[in-house]
Amino acid sequence: MESGWKQGASYHAKIDGFDFIAHRYDNQDTHETGWHLHVDLHLPTSHEYLVVGQNFRSVTFSSVPIGGPNWVVLGETLQVDQKERIAALKAIEQWKRSAMQL
Repeated sequence: MESGWKQGASYHAKIDGFDFIAHRYDNQDTHETGWHLHVDLHLPTSHEYLVVGQNFRSVTFSSVPIGGPNWVVLGETLQVDQKERIAALKAIEQWKRSAMQL
């Protein structure tokens, strides 16, 4: 599945022992919001995925310059450890609240 996503703000949070760095993406065609998360699990281990709703998906991005629509190829649904999944969803809710306060 490929669609045009526009990159938004960047976020950072440390929740329940996980260190999340994220970029918000808005799909201009479907009006969905995706959160591209990079999770540092103490080098050299890290996880990377796109969260859309409650779905955690593998993801590949194009090399389109920042500011323009990005082509995102969503891969398979990932099985993420329950503790990491809950922490990631908490982080996303925190970022949504902070964005609404701007």
